[in-house]
Amino acid sequence: MPSDHSDVAIYIKTHNRKGITEKCLERISQVCSETGAVLFLIDDFSDEYDLDFLRQYTPHVRQMMNTHLTIRERCGLCRHDNLVEFKDSTFAYCYFTDNDVFHDRGFLDEGKRLELLYKEPVTLYRSNIHVKTHIESCFYSQFQGTSLFFSKEGKFLEVSIDRLKKKSLKGWDWRMGSYNKFVFSEYSYAEHFQKDSVNSKNPKCLVSWRDGIVGDVAENLLPSFQEEILDGPMREFYQYES
Repeated sequence: MPSDHSDVAIYIKTHNRKGITEKCLERISQVCSETGAVLFLIDDFSDEYDLDFLRQYTPHVRQMMNTHLTIRERCGLCRHDNLVEFKDSTFAYCYFTDNDVFHDRGFLDEGKRLELLYKEPVTLYRSNIHVKTHIESCFYSQFQGTSLFFSKEGKFLEVSIDRLKKKSLKGWDWRMGSYNKFVFSEYSYAEHFQKDSVNSKNPKCLVSWRDGIVGDVAENLLPSFQEEILDGPMREFYQYES
């Protein structure tokens, strides 16, 4: 019997990468259907799909409006607005992730367990080879912006809202993460398909499905990754470790 996570709001900012986005949202929407968590999608002017495509996964879909801002500025403003919305909502927990992340079905269980245990924001994604280390409290230097789970308790929410309300060329995760502690799960509950834009000829890409990933992520990621990336039209942009 899946746990009840109807007190969790999940926010994802979307932009293109239709194939990867489909895999990401199929899993997230499935978890929401099973647990009662609520998914909110904010699209950043995608031209590979429209809002109706996103509404397959949740009715809570909206379009960003700040066309005069840079992509990085829009991302920071989007996260700021998400935090303000969460603060004024009846949800107890909030989860931020990206539209190129594939999650294990138990990621909300683990996020809530760690947050209740440590009373600090939680990240469920361990980059590189997902090194198997003990759960630890860390500073921003290891914070992964692609996975952030937290509650309304503590000063993290207010501090982050204040930092994100001003335009900046610095990444939203850097501004939210600096001077805050984070708790990392022992294993990765998510897999990030890419770090940087597929338009970059020299991206820093993550192909690390092999070690340290829990549950069905490890079992189900490889076939979709093989089809979408290694054998697909974007394969030239990825560095593959055999």
